[in-house]
This record gives sequence, structure tokens and C-alpha cells, in this order.
Amino acid sequence: MAMKLVNSKAEETDVLIVVTHLEYVNAFPPYFAREKLGIALEAIAIEKGEAWIIDCEGRTRVLIEPN
Repeated sequence: MAMKLVNSKAEETDVLIVVTHLEYVNAFPPYFAREKLGIALEAIAIEKGEAWIIDCEGRTRVLIEPN
């Protein structure tokens, strides 16, 4: 479902923020990296309360650290 949302908005936006419940996207970053960017990420998952920036052009991902 998350990939369907990303695909539907990919052509019309530069930045897409996905906010949802953990159960729906905890494995999304490695799946997205593999399917859309063609790169493998180490086995990571989004944990409760975490946020990630996925840079499609730079092919990187960064964990946003809480203050």
C-alpha cells in the first residue's frame, strides 16, 4: 500500500512525507530502496517513533535523530 501511494505521487512532487502506523511501513525503507533505487540496504526497519529521509537522487537514507 505504501508503494502504491509513492508511485501515485512520484511524478507530481519533489518531496513526499508518509506518516502511518508502524505495522504498515516498518519494512518499507529496504523494500523501497531495492524496488525504486536498485540498491540494497542493510537489514533495517523503521522502529516505533523513528523517521527517515530517503534521498532518491543521492540514493541515501538518513535517520532523523530526536533532539
